[in-house]
Amino acid sequence: EYHYECTLARGARRARDSASLYRAAALAVRDALVARWLDTERACAQQAPKRLYYLSAEFLAGRTLRNAVQCLRLEEGYAAAVAQMGFDLEELYDEERDPALGSGGLGRLASCFLDALATLDYPAVGYGVRYAYGQFEQLIRAGQQTERADCWLRDGAEGAGNAAANPWEVRRDDVAFTVRFGGVTRRRSEGDGMDVDGVGGVGAAGAAAPAVT
Repeated sequence: EYHYECTLARGARRARDSASLYRAAALAVRDALVARWLDTERACAQQAPKRLYYLSAEFLAGRTLRNAVQCLRLEEGYAAAVAQMGFDLEELYDEERDPALGSGGLGRLASCFLDALATLDYPAVGYGVRYAYGQFEQLIRAGQQTERADCWLRDGAEGAGNAAANPWEVRRDDVAFTVRFGGVTRRRSEGDGMDVDGVGGVGAAGAAAPAVT
């Protein structure tokens, strides 16, 4: 109820729908995950262990809500709460979109490694790219197969950090870098070394999400 009314600003006059209830439930579950996440960070700060950093171009972790409520042993309670609102928990599971942060086996393998590290209590962090269009959808139009971009964040403002876009991530707007690309190298007319001209760049802000096991 709290996130449904206070975070999503949906009052009694508005008819409940499964998409809004999914977002409210996801934010409530995320609260529980963040509490455990902060406990882990505090323990690491006190013990100062060596940390493992896993870099991958893709992470295909799959949907989070079902996995999280089962790992936290909250499924029975959430099912009862959702039933009081006239919905089935399975309807909320179906509302979640797969995070399209990759397109193949590399991303699935990377996520399996992170699951294993979390299960074994290793202090590990995975670093990747938050793709807005990491996969594509296949369609049949006029008898022909075609593809279109799969905007898995379509239910929220892409890139805006809206909780509705991906309730599982925590935006780190204070962790921002300019990613540079393109350009032409040329040898300096005087002295040694090279210069690069015509470099483009895009701004990149950080986002974090817990591994749930």
